[in-house]
Amino acid sequence: MNSIARAKSDSKQVGTPPSVDRMVRLQHVIASLSGILTSKEVADTVLLQVVEALEADAGSVLVMTDDETRLERVSTRGYSQDTLEQFGPYSLTDRFPATEALQSGEPIWISSPTEWEQQYPALAGIQSSLGCGGAACIPLMVQGRKLGLLVLSFRRALEHNRDDRAFALTLAQQCAQALDRSRLYAAERTARAQAEANRGRLYDLFMRAPARIALGRGPDHIYAFANEQYVAELEQPDIIGRPAREVFPGAEDQGIIAIADRVYATGEPFIAHEALFRVDRDRDGREEDRYFDVVIQPSYESNGSIDGVMLFSMDVTEVVRSRQRVEELLAERNAMLGQIADGLLIIDASEHVVFANEAACAVYGADISGMPLQRVAQAFRDSRKDGGPVHASESKVDQALRTGQVTPFESLLTRKDGTSVIVQGSVAPVTGDDGTQLGAVVTFRDVTAQRTLERQKDDFLAAAAHDLKTPRTTIKGVAQILQRRVGRWETPEAEQLLQDLARIDSNVSKMNLLINKLLDITRLQMDQPLTLEKRPTDLVAVTKAVIEDQQTASKCHTVRLETETPEVIGMLDLFRIERVMTNLLANSIRFSPQGGEIRVGIRQVIEADMRWGVITVYDTGLGIPAPDLPHIFDRFYRAGNVEGKIARAGIGLAGVRQIVEQHGGSISAESGEGGGTTFTVRLPLDG
Repeated sequence: MNSIARAKSDSKQVGTPPSVDRMVRLQHVIASLSGILTSKEVADTVLLQVVEALEADAGSVLVMTDDETRLERVSTRGYSQDTLEQFGPYSLTDRFPATEALQSGEPIWISSPTEWEQQYPALAGIQSSLGCGGAACIPLMVQGRKLGLLVLSFRRALEHNRDDRAFALTLAQQCAQALDRSRLYAAERTARAQAEANRGRLYDLFMRAPARIALGRGPDHIYAFANEQYVAELEQPDIIGRPAREVFPGAEDQGIIAIADRVYATGEPFIAHEALFRVDRDRDGREEDRYFDVVIQPSYESNGSIDGVMLFSMDVTEVVRSRQRVEELLAERNAMLGQIADGLLIIDASEHVVFANEAACAVYGADISGMPLQRVAQAFRDSRKDGGPVHASESKVDQALRTGQVTPFESLLTRKDGTSVIVQGSVAPVTGDDGTQLGAVVTFRDVTAQRTLERQKDDFLAAAAHDLKTPRTTIKGVAQILQRRVGRWETPEAEQLLQDLARIDSNVSKMNLLINKLLDITRLQMDQPLTLEKRPTDLVAVTKAVIEDQQTASKCHTVRLETETPEVIGMLDLFRIERVMTNLLANSIRFSPQGGEIRVGIRQVIEADMRWGVITVYDTGLGIPAPDLPHIFDRFYRAGNVEGKIARAGIGLAGVRQIVEQHGGSISAESGEGGGTTFTVRLPLDG
């Protein structure tokens, strides 16, 4: 059974000349295509007439896809289902008569099987199995644009003359023009539907917008559109078709109508931020001040002429009032904080100075409000008290934010005029309820005069201690000479005199120790290094002597020495190590007011071929609160749990740390409030 079924005409009149019949068909096609709107209807109409007029056995209309890579069938006539399934969409890269005709823009006529074999030998087998003798492939083109193909198939060999081909080309041209019109119509219909959808979305957007939106037409501003927000507070919300002067009689008095008139006349938009208007919101006849962000802009016709104005307004009254309240609070805050005698800086989370009171600006000699903290430090050459630069890792603001604790500081500030001041203060972190770091508050004061006075006092003490050294040496020397002389006497008074001279020598030695301690404290306050007199010193022996001395001073404490070896000898300053042990034991006794046991441990360890002496002093006293623990070795620092309860100057542990560190060692403390304290000292023994 042949794959191509012969298409026969039921409308062709017997005896009608071909030329007349084709003219009638052509007129019928032209008339039919004028009212057809879809590509399928166009293809069906043309294909019916051309197949019957040329007595083709089958035919199809192929249209190029939008991406111009394939040909798809729009209409077919006479082909069996098997043939249609075998030949799906044509790829333009395939070598078929149809694709070649479309690429060249010229029709291809195949008259016989012989031509099939000669021109398309690869398709000869397929042509033979389909029983196809001749074929015609006519491009469908409009003004050089390729739309698709008209394909006709014949079982017989073609004998078409020039009139047959002219008729086919004419119908193909009509088909191409009608297909082009249908595409334009489809595109227009899609665009119109899209425009309507967009208009609907825009209308819905405007209607639900949180702003007041309205459109007025003509010089009288007749309302053509008003959204829900615009009419929400109107007593009569049906304002479409009414002029603005009628809807808002008071708008003219406030100048709004005049502004709209000017925008309509000039085309220049009007923009106002936080404009003040009188509004009767409750429709009770009482107007109140309201603030609005307002935009009035011209509306244009398609020819570019202005046909109205569109108004956008947003009620920002609450925003304005909130800001005004914040500004009032800030002014009150600034007025109060400005009266504080100490310098005060408020730092935000990004470490910018958001507030600096008058005292702070006076210390800096400039207004630093709004400056980044790093730039402040650079501009005013913030330095450590010893003159060294403050590195980023030493930033007290960073430290306070990182630890969440109040952080004290003292630094040297060099102002732009070259003068320097010493400032002392603290940084307190500020956190939100959820723990978020909001910034920090820095309080400080100029302590230059105080430090100058302290330095003068320290200089005086150092000079006095030095000046006392000569008479002390003389007294001690004379007392020792007298002891030797009196020792040779054989009189009853000699023994008493020797005791008195020994007491003088002992008290002079104690005075030397006190004056040396005073000198060390002075050097500590002046940040000067100690001059160590190192010699072989037995830590065990020194500690035993200190324990005996301290034990006699307190009967309610038991001091016990624990050591693995009878002696631990190292190159140390004997008198200063003795002072370290005296301070640590006295500290443990002082902060164990209920008495109890104090254990002192001494051992020798070897690490990296170095000998170390390790001393631990453990008590069961009051302990040290965790916030105070990092600061107990700071000069003049007193723990919060003993402030006002136990008298102390706050310099003993600072001196201990200085002596230990000058020896190349370290000291640390472990404690919990109410749980006792353990001090650990590590000293290098090999000097």
